[in-house]
Amino acid sequence: MIEPSGIITLLTDFCESDAYVGAMRGKILSVSRNLVIADISHSIPQGDIAATAFVLSQAAFCYPPGTVHCTVVDPGVGSRRAGLVVAAGEQFFVGPDNGIFSSVFGTNPLVYRIESFNVKGPQTFHGRDLFAPVAARIACGMEPHAVGPIHENYSRLSFTAPVPRKDMIQGEVIHIDGFGNLITNIDEKDLELLGVLPGKPNLLNVEIAGRGIQGLSRTFSDQPQNALVVYIGSSGKLELAVRDGDAAEELNVERKEMVTCRKINN
Repeated sequence: MIEPSGIITLLTDFCESDAYVGAMRGKILSVSRNLVIADISHSIPQGDIAATAFVLSQAAFCYPPGTVHCTVVDPGVGSRRAGLVVAAGEQFFVGPDNGIFSSVFGTNPLVYRIESFNVKGPQTFHGRDLFAPVAARIACGMEPHAVGPIHENYSRLSFTAPVPRKDMIQGEVIHIDGFGNLITNIDEKDLELLGVLPGKPNLLNVEIAGRGIQGLSRTFSDQPQNALVVYIGSSGKLELAVRDGDAAEELNVERKEMVTCRKINN
C-alpha cells in the first residue's frame, strides 16, 4: 500500500471569498496539525464536473506519491450519490461520486464507498463534514478500505476521442483555461499519425469556428501580438490561443467546438 505523504490538496468551486475553504482547512488540521495543505484551485466554475476532472488530471500527479486530493465540486450534495476514496497512480482521492475522478479511473484504481463516516445534521456541506475529515485520516495513515466496501459502479464521464480521416483529424475543445486558451482532445501522437510531427510543423492547418491557422508554433512568442497561435501545451494536447489575448472570446467558442487538423500537401 502507498505510504501517505502527509500532504492534502484541495480542489473546489467554492471561491475563497467565503468561509467554506477555510472551514475545510480547519477540519483537516483538527485531525492533525502536522498535515500540509496545498490548494490546486478554488475557481472551478460552479458545478462544472468536466472542468474539475481536467484540472485534477493536470495537477494531481505532480505531487509526491501518497498525496491525498480532496476534491469537492458537488452539485448533488445531500443526494444519494456516494462519497468515495480512490487509490490510483500512487495517489489518493476523496470526494463525491459524480464523475470528477474520471481522469484517474484509467489507472487501475481501487475505489471504496464511504460508509463508516456519517454526517449528522445539515447535509449541505459534505466538503467540511465528510470529505475533509476522511481525507485527513487517510493522510494520517488510515487504510482506504476502512471507509467502506469496494465501489464498482462509480460515475465516469464519457470523453470523445479524436476521429482520424484521410489527411485530417477531427477533434474538439475539451477545456478553456482562465486565459481563454482552448485545449483540445488532439495530442502529439495524433499529429504524428497525420504526418506533421516530428519535423514538419509548418504543414499543419487547424480550422476552428471558420478560421484557419497554419503552422504549429513552439510557444506564444513565435507569433506577433494578437495573432492566433497553435501549439502543444503543457497538457500534451493541441491548444489554441491568442497571443496576449483571449481565444475563447475572440472566436466566440465554448467546449465541444469542433477542431479540424489537416496536413497541407507540399
